[in-house]
Amino acid sequence: MTLPGYPYPTRGTRVLRAADMVEVVNWITPVIRMGDGEFLCPPHGTSADLTLWCAAQGIPVIDRYDAWADLLDPFLDTEFSPEVQQRTMARLVAAGFDADRVADLRARVEKAMLHRTFLSWEWVYYGLGDVLVAMKPVVWTRSARWRGFYAEAMAVAAQGCAEEVSTPAPS
Repeated sequence: MTLPGYPYPTRGTRVLRAADMVEVVNWITPVIRMGDGEFLCPPHGTSADLTLWCAAQGIPVIDRYDAWADLLDPFLDTEFSPEVQQRTMARLVAAGFDADRVADLRARVEKAMLHRTFLSWEWVYYGLGDVLVAMKPVVWTRSARWRGFYAEAMAVAAQGCAEEVSTPAPS
C-alpha cells in the first residue's frame, strides 16, 4: 500500500509493508502505528481503503487513548467548562503527563495551532496530524528542529497509546 504525497518527515510517497505495521489506531482520524514507533497520518478520505487493506493483511484496528487530542483541545474554536478541562487533565495525568509537561507542549504549539484555528474554525477535533501540519511551516522539514519536534510528537502519541493506560470515561 502507498500513501501518495505523504509529507513526513520529508518523503513524497510512503510505501507501507504490512510487516512494518503494528496496528491502525482508531482515533477520530485513524493513524498507522509502525514497528519503529512512528505514527503515520494517512490523508483524509483514505481510511475506508486503509481499513480494508489492513483487514486483508491481518493488521488490527485498535481503539486507544489520543493524547494529542486532549493536548490540543484548548486550541479548538469552542469553550470547555472547568469540569471538562479537569477531566481532560485527568486523562493526560493517567497517561503519564504532568501539568508542567502539558503546559510546555501547549505553549510550544500554541501560535501555530491558533493560526490553524483562525483559518479553519475547527471546533470538534485536533490530533497528531493537525499538529504536524500546523508546525511544519514553523519548523521546516529539513531542519534538525523539525526532526526533533517530529520525534517528540511521535513519543507523545506513543505515551498516550501505552497498553497500561486506562482513560477515565467521559461523564
